[in-house]
Amino acid sequence: MTTNPVNFLGSHEPSWLRSAGVPLFISHRRLMRLKRTLPVAIAPWALDSGGFSELSLYGGWKTTPSEYVDATIRYDREIGKLQFAAPQDWMCESEMLARTGMTIVDHQRLTVDNYVLLQHTFRFRSPLAEFRF
Repeated sequence: MTTNPVNFLGSHEPSWLRSAGVPLFISHRRLMRLKRTLPVAIAPWALDSGGFSELSLYGGWKTTPSEYVDATIRYDREIGKLQFAAPQDWMCESEMLARTGMTIVDHQRLTVDNYVLLQHTFRFRSPLAEFRF
């Protein structure tokens, strides 16, 4: 059985989840601003961790893995149709390496460590969820 790949359209606008009708890629940094009601998705979507913004602004992650997992579980429960959540990766562009003062190897190690921690934390807190990091 062959399945066709799905392309997710990156969007800065979380409200499009309720109306676009196409798979969207929405940033956690945009969704976290919505404290009360979240849009209910009418199509599959994926969660971007907002890593480029966090590393650019702060030189590291301000959002802890625990906070990110809790937010992801909330988004899955309230928005629905979440297909996957991107890990809190450490990009390896020269701009990011200069910002953090670390090496590519450091960033790769931190990315893998974060992925493992997210998987463990998520499985512990939401063992029945259908999406994965």
